[in-house]
Amino acid sequence: MKEFRVIKIIVAILIVTLSSGLCVSCDDTNQNEDIDQPYEIPEYDFSPKENIVDDRQYYSGIDEVQFPNQLWDTPAFERATQYDRQDQGVEAYFLQSVPYNDAPTHVFAYVGIPSIATKDNPVPGVVLIHGGGGTAFYDWVKMWNDWGYAAIAIDTEGRIPSESANLNSASDLAFESIMHHGPSNTNYGDYAKPANEQFIYHAIAGTIVANSFLSSFEQVDSRKIGLTGISWGGVIAMNAVAYDDRFAFAAPVYGAVAMAGTSGIFGTLYDTYPRCSFLWDNVEMLRNCRTPILFINWKGDPYFAVDATGICANTALNAGMILIPELQHGHLQGANIQEIFIFANNATAARYASCQGEN
Repeated sequence: MKEFRVIKIIVAILIVTLSSGLCVSCDDTNQNEDIDQPYEIPEYDFSPKENIVDDRQYYSGIDEVQFPNQLWDTPAFERATQYDRQDQGVEAYFLQSVPYNDAPTHVFAYVGIPSIATKDNPVPGVVLIHGGGGTAFYDWVKMWNDWGYAAIAIDTEGRIPSESANLNSASDLAFESIMHHGPSNTNYGDYAKPANEQFIYHAIAGTIVANSFLSSFEQVDSRKIGLTGISWGGVIAMNAVAYDDRFAFAAPVYGAVAMAGTSGIFGTLYDTYPRCSFLWDNVEMLRNCRTPILFINWKGDPYFAVDATGICANTALNAGMILIPELQHGHLQGANIQEIFIFANNATAARYASCQGEN
C-alpha cells in the first residue's frame, strides 16, 4: 500500500466515529469479511494546495474531453422562486452550463446557506451529486446546512424535482425541465456520440458550474468547498474532481472509476462500452489529483465492485477508503453517512454547526 503522509487532525474523534463496525482498508478489499477491531485511520494531507488551478481544467490526459474555461467563472443564472423550499431555507436556481444542440443548457440547483454564515464569517461548502433515478434533493442540502455547510444540489439529467421528492422517495422524483437542458442518463446508450454530447460530460460540467456558483456567495469560503456523490453521482464526482482542482475534499459513495473488468453492473457496462471506459472510467485521472478523497462502499453492492474502489484509493494521490457492512444501496443510505461529515470537517477545519448545537 502506498505511504500516506502523516497528519494528526481530530484522530480521537475519528476513532470514536469509526468504532461502529466499519472495515477500513486500502489494500485488501478482496477479503469479504467484516472486521470488528481497532481501525487504521487513513492519513491525509489536508494542507492547502499550492498554485491551485482555478481557471481551467486540471487533468488533460484525454484529448477528446475538454471543458471550456468559462465553467470556472461565476455562471449566468436565474432564480426559480416557484421551486423554493422556503420552509427549509433552500432556494432554487437555473445555472447556465455548456451548450447542447447549439444552445446553452441550464442546470437546476437547490442552494442552502446556514444562518450563521456571513461575509465576515464564511462557512465551508459542498456540492451534492445524486445517483441514477435521483434529482436535486432539498433535504440533502438541509442536512449539510445543519452541519454548518453551505450546499448546492444539482439535477444532472435536465429535470426539476417534484414537490414530494426527497432522499427517501422511490418514484415520481422529477419532471422535465422548463429550460433548455442537456441529455438524460441512458446508461451509456450515447456511447457513440462525441464526448461533449454525452450525458456524463454535461453532468461533469454541471458539477464544475455548481462549484463556481457556490464559490460566488460572499458567505461561503471558496477555498473550502468539497464534493460528494452517490452511485452515478460518485462516478460523476470522481471525474469532476480530476478536472476541477478547486475542491477541498471529495467523498464518493458506491460509485467511482476503475470499474471496467470487475464484477457488478458497472463492470458489465464498461465491458459493453469500452469507449466509455476510456473516457470516463480511467483511474489514471486520479493519480495526480491533490484533493483528499474518502471512498465509501460495501462488499455487497451490486453496481460497484469493492476491488475497483480499492484500486481508486491506492491510485489517487491523497485518498483512503472505508467499507461499511450492510450499508445497502440508496440515496438516503448514501447521504446519511456520519463519517463523510467528519471527513469534511477534517478537510476544511470546520466546527460542528453551532446553529444545531452538537451533532
